[in-house]
Parts: sequence; structure tokens; C-alpha cells
Amino acid sequence: MKLFRLCCLYVISCCMGLAACQQGVVYHVYQPVDNIAWERTDTLHFDCPRLADGGTFRCSVGIRFQEQMPYRDVNLVLEHRIGNEHQRDTLSLMLTDDDGKWLTQGVALHEYEAEAATIEVPATATVELLIYHIMPRQSLTGLTEVGLKIEKL
Repeated sequence: MKLFRLCCLYVISCCMGLAACQQGVVYHVYQPVDNIAWERTDTLHFDCPRLADGGTFRCSVGIRFQEQMPYRDVNLVLEHRIGNEHQRDTLSLMLTDDDGKWLTQGVALHEYEAEAATIEVPATATVELLIYHIMPRQSLTGLTEVGLKIEKL
């Protein structure tokens, strides 16, 4: 039993060490959405001042949702406005396989993350990052949070 505990402690320590090695992550934030319904007109704005240094960045979008969510996939748009340039990346997040089994992490509350875009940011450029849904229905139910992770490459 003592050996088992030591092994578990070692595995946990290794996992924490690996998680701490994400040196390239400059921004990782989740914003809550209305639990009743995320409306198509409700755009989430993300502010990351560390992008002002410029460089190449990889963006990933994550969602957290309840198990009762009635959708197998979620369609989102990541819009990045850099200076006078606007670009939109459409994401289709497949949450289940063909049999309806979740492809996510979690039990009652699920989490799913997908790479969205690679962006070039000139030094001192103004950057605006927006996320909104483009589902066929006006309201998206079951989602609790939408997140954005940015890594410097």
C-alpha cells in the first residue's frame, strides 16, 4: 500500500512538472456565458496585452459544457483584428463520435479544446480577439464557458 502511494505521488509530481513546462503560453482565460442560452449576438471579447510585443502565436479555443448539452458539435468563429486587418477562422468542434460517446474530458461538466489559428502580430499593433457562435439556432444552450489559449511560437 505504501509503495502504491509513493507511485501515485511520483506520477502526480511528474504531471505537475510537465504542466509547468508550458513556457510558451502567454494567455489562457475562460469567460462565462449565460447558462440559460448563449445568444448568437453575444460576442466574447478577449484582451491579451502580451501580444503587443509582436511575434507568431498559436490560438486554441476551448469550451466547457454540461453533459445535458443537446449538441454533438459546436460551430464557433474566432475573429482576430490586428491593426486594420480582420480575419475569421471558423471552428467545428466535434464533441461526440458517431455513436454519441463524448470525445471530451470530464464527467458532469465536460471540457474540449481545439487549435484555432496561427496569427502574426507586428510589434505595437492593436489586437482584438472575439469569439461567437454560428449555430443554426439563435440560442446555444448547455455551454458554461468559452476560453482562449494563446502560445508564442
